[in-house]
Amino acid sequence: MLIYFITSNSKKFNEVKEFFKDVKNIQIKRINLDIPEIQSVEVKEIVKFKINYVLKNYNFKNFLVEDTGFYIKCLNYLPGPFIKWFLLSIRSKGLYEICNFYRNYKAEVKIALGLRLKNKSYIFKGSVKGRVVKPKKRLSNSEIWWDNIFMPEGFSRTFSEMSSEEKNLISHRGKALRKLKNFLIKIK
Repeated sequence: MLIYFITSNSKKFNEVKEFFKDVKNIQIKRINLDIPEIQSVEVKEIVKFKINYVLKNYNFKNFLVEDTGFYIKCLNYLPGPFIKWFLLSIRSKGLYEICNFYRNYKAEVKIALGLRLKNKSYIFKGSVKGRVVKPKKRLSNSEIWWDNIFMPEGFSRTFSEMSSEEKNLISHRGKALRKLKNFLIKIK
């Protein structure tokens, strides 16, 4: 079964492809497209829009889209899915400084994976709670700009300080990908 992952982010694609490397008869290929997004604080709603956009504008049968949000309690759970724009403006250090000003570091990362398969749409969600910390040095070439300030609950290292294998065991994306993987194994 061939599934196209529609993303402009090569690191996300490699992470997803790596996740499915041991599954026979499932092949993940990348389509390098930047899909427009609606303005919503809910990643699930953005993913639904992306699925419909692809269906209306392209001729892909089986495909995967995703959206991730970084929710910070002291900001009334912003920036959420607008994280990219916050980071382009104030960087991860600026987000940390805001949390430090309010002395409230609680955060949660959420993802929605949207799968279109055999004329049906499915959504798989994952989330991980943690806290915003002072920016740490990145050990990987991660393009996720917030990974150096997010420390998951129960851990003493940020996502940027973990190997991809370790991160995938606990991350929002790892949780959603496990749900997706189990679903695909059951139906093939």
